[in-house]
Amino acid sequence: MTLLFTPPGFSSTFKGGDIVHITNLEEIDDDLYAASEEVLVAGTITGDLVAAGDLVRTTGEIGGSANLFGRKAEHSGRVEGSLRCGAQYVQVDGYVAGSLLAAGAEVTVGNRAVIERDASCVGTDIELAGVIKGNVFSAGTTVRISGLVEGDVEVRAERIAILPSAVIKGSLIYKSEKEDALELMGDATVIGEITWDSGKDGAEVEDEDEESDFLSGAILLVSDLFAAFLFGIIMIRLFPRYAEESVNQLRKRASVSLAAGLLGLLIAVACAVVLVLALIGSLAGGILLSSGQILASAILLILSTLTIPIASFGAVTGSILLYSGKIVFGMLAGYVILRIVRKDIWTVSKTALFIGLLILGAVCAIPYYIGPLIAVLAALTGCGAIVLAIRKLSQEQRDLLKKVVVRGRCPTM
Repeated sequence: MTLLFTPPGFSSTFKGGDIVHITNLEEIDDDLYAASEEVLVAGTITGDLVAAGDLVRTTGEIGGSANLFGRKAEHSGRVEGSLRCGAQYVQVDGYVAGSLLAAGAEVTVGNRAVIERDASCVGTDIELAGVIKGNVFSAGTTVRISGLVEGDVEVRAERIAILPSAVIKGSLIYKSEKEDALELMGDATVIGEITWDSGKDGAEVEDEDEESDFLSGAILLVSDLFAAFLFGIIMIRLFPRYAEESVNQLRKRASVSLAAGLLGLLIAVACAVVLVLALIGSLAGGILLSSGQILASAILLILSTLTIPIASFGAVTGSILLYSGKIVFGMLAGYVILRIVRKDIWTVSKTALFIGLLILGAVCAIPYYIGPLIAVLAALTGCGAIVLAIRKLSQEQRDLLKKVVVRGRCPTM
């Protein structure tokens, strides 16, 4: 997530102010990020467009994908990628070479719109009057279709109207509580099958779903077990002293380990929050820089640049320690059980690791929040034990180094 959302230097163009207007004579050979009361794009953007405002309107050409957010989003230009809109009112009248994803109170795909791939529309009042060459998924209170759909249509709504000019070349599946929610008007054409789904599955379907859920859960459990086992073997091979000391700390100081784990969790969460704020600050600094506010943008960019690596390191390190904590807890559980049979068992043997993780996975699968609670406590306690082990071994290394230095300075007797 850090690599995905960290801004790549200043390779993108940022626009801000009261109104952002890209005229039809302008061409931005880059990605454009714009935030304003009104964002009007009539020119050419060779990369992606991300725009937010009270009114966002695109009448030009977008070489990549377009992401429009605000109270009202209108598109009547050309997008070579996918179009994603989130607004109270969404109006699409242009060309989209990719897919369409639209969400809002009113979503309209006008009769001049052409969508080359799939269209997914969610809202209260949805109207599809254009040409959609892929499949359609629509969910809302009222859905009206009057255009051409070359693929299948799946609709979830209280009222569905297929108007006389509509042509659906694929199948039509509509989900509603009442079968008569669908209204075919006049010469509306549906070439494929029309299927009604009430949303109420029978007992046989429920049994199949339960069996499928059980099988999926079992596969995930086994996959997680082997992943943790392999990670534990890597820990033992690369850091045998730290792994053994972590198990010893967990066995002798369980309560202190839990407290250290809780403290580590709080630090990791704080680092994650700071990281998100730093990324937002970096984006805001770029927008302020483009609008001419040099001092404010410089402060934000400097703080963000300094904070992002530190916060990223803290968040990632905390996540690794929490995952490793579960493995350390499994090592201890397996060691305690094998200790009953063999007194000379090594604290961090592979057999103890596997048995402990197997038992821990079975316990964590207990329903009614008991299993997840045990999993969290195990991860926190093991994480704290790792922190205590690192602290103890580091202190021993410092003490040993001091002794070596002192002996080097003292004359030989």
